Amino acid sequence: MWKIDKKGTKSSTYILPVLDTQVKFDFLPKIINSYLYNNTKDMNFCVLYVFSAKEDFIKYEEKLLNHVLCTGHQDYGEYVLYTFRLTEEMQRTMNLYLKGMYSHFPESHKNSIEDFLKRRGFANSAKVRGVLDRNSEVRKALEKSLKVRIDPSAELSSPPDISLEIFEDHIKEIIIKPKEGEEIYGNIEKDGEESTIQSEQNNVKSKNSV
Repeated sequence: MWKIDKKGTKSSTYILPVLDTQVKFDFLPKIINSYLYNNTKDMNFCVLYVFSAKEDFIKYEEKLLNHVLCTGHQDYGEYVLYTFRLTEEMQRTMNLYLKGMYSHFPESHKNSIEDFLKRRGFANSAKVRGVLDRNSEVRKALEKSLKVRIDPSAELSSPPDISLEIFEDHIKEIIIKPKEGEEIYGNIEKDGEESTIQSEQNNVKSKNSV
């Protein structure tokens, strides 16, 4: 059994849509999150899905695994993690992302981000586009919210928190110890025996009262 912290990452907003330009992700409601890295040794980009055993998802998974950018997958109970390498162009955007230089993204990637967020039904697609374009209205809204003046040349979102972007740091295996299992099943068997004894006692009383 696995417990996964599903706190959202910025890469789901700014990098996953860039990868989508090549991979063409489907079953979008089943996407839980994305991560820059699997762990400190496996630096591939990760996409976490809720798994489905339905035929249409199985066919989709086969398509994903056969994609030239896909490097593999890992099963975690009801979840499945797909890992991908990035193209050189994607990696350049990734480097800008790590520095928080959102306005320097290529225009094509900005458009892809906006379109992908709309496909996922996110209500903040316009605001994210404003961050990418250093939109003056978004800047003024931030100034009002933060009660500070923001230089027009400044980026409108902070760099990502890398501690949130490593998948391995957000998953924990829950192990039920054999002793705990024995206690559980032992209690069930004990309850069953007590019920049988009580039933037999009731039958005896019923016969005696006749």
